[in-house]
Amino acid sequence: MRVPDGSSADGAAASVHFEAGLVRAAPMLVIALRPDGELAYASPGSLDVIGYTPDELVGTNVLDYVHPDDRDRAALTMMWRDDDGMPAPGVSRFVAHHKQLGYVNFETTASHVTLDGLDSLVLYIRPGSVQMVAEDVLSTIVRGAPRAEALNAVLEAVSWAEHGSRVAIAWAEPEGWAHVSTGLAEALSGTRAEGEGTPWARCVATRGPVRCSADDLDDETRSVASTARLSELWVEPVLWSDAEPPALLSLWSVGGVHQPEIHGYGMRVARDFTELIMRFTTQTRLLEEMATHDPLTGLANRRVFFERVAQATAGGAVLYCDLDHFKPVNDEMGHPAGDHLLQAVAGRLLGCLRRHDVIARIGGDEFGVLCERASRDEASAAAARLQEAFVPHFDLDGKQVVIGVTIGIGHSPEALGAEVIDRADRALRAAKLGQRGSVLADWEAEPSI
Repeated sequence: MRVPDGSSADGAAASVHFEAGLVRAAPMLVIALRPDGELAYASPGSLDVIGYTPDELVGTNVLDYVHPDDRDRAALTMMWRDDDGMPAPGVSRFVAHHKQLGYVNFETTASHVTLDGLDSLVLYIRPGSVQMVAEDVLSTIVRGAPRAEALNAVLEAVSWAEHGSRVAIAWAEPEGWAHVSTGLAEALSGTRAEGEGTPWARCVATRGPVRCSADDLDDETRSVASTARLSELWVEPVLWSDAEPPALLSLWSVGGVHQPEIHGYGMRVARDFTELIMRFTTQTRLLEEMATHDPLTGLANRRVFFERVAQATAGGAVLYCDLDHFKPVNDEMGHPAGDHLLQAVAGRLLGCLRRHDVIARIGGDEFGVLCERASRDEASAAAARLQEAFVPHFDLDGKQVVIGVTIGIGHSPEALGAEVIDRADRALRAAKLGQRGSVLADWEAEPSI
């Protein structure tokens, strides 16, 4: 196609007509603003980009469409001029109102023109790009936002709604499957991955993509899809760990109108971002776990225990527990057997405490228990339960192992802290000097070292 060169009057007219055609056909919104922000012109692309027709936009103020959080910055951008009178350079980003979709991300660039004799600012506006999504995703994970918030940013990677499609991301958490979506009912989002015969269960089992129509689903799910006028489903696995179930991308499309294939690039982008988020947040959680928990037993570690005791301003009790006859297990059966025994001990101790009590491995074969707001009687009862946990023998590779526990208790009706910890420690040492397997509380006698 030859572009008119404008070398004659006819050519100039053709060039203007050609340029006007380019503006009309551009997959973006072009608007011209008067100095007060009133829209003097809006291109036909407004309907596709922002949901409003040109007639609806012209005569209104552009700031009425900008999200309140962005309005001050938008006003400054409109007023800014460099020494040559040019508007703010480069690409900017704003959240603005789409008539059907609510507030969404847009990218803008600006130029300076004279329109009807007035100085005007022209903005070229397009939906947020993948680069914008990358910025959002990186921002959320770097500042430690919850996984759901980061995955919500991925949903903005592609303009799904422009084609009548909806998308969801589902992933497994310890308490069950969670999801985020662009307005999908939970029944269509992939949280039924643990069921049998569902597309999501097949995707998890095969770790491969699944394509089907709503007609292939059970009556209940098909009814939900029909209500939402969705009929084609594409489930894509996000394989981020060999040991964990994949996260699932569920894309629902309107069959016969827009086939799922039109979102091929978007699904690839969403899959890559989802994998990044799953890997990063999992590693972050592991690092946090390592920083706060004993790696052998999974109990709280020494640092966390002391921090929790220092925060116990309502009083309570600290119990120091030292295992009896543990060293011979290490000496006779080896350290791996000793590690297994410590893990078994941790499990029993957890099972006999209150839900809000804190138990930690202080070091070696010594454990600490924090019973906030516990009375003296409640602290003694907790110690008795801990001792009862050692009555059944421990089984290590078919060999019966007998160990016990000696306990020292420090108590205060007021704030706990280093002094109560010290009293519990001294009580424990005094109990060990007296009789192994006993319990000694700081209020019973002044412990001697």
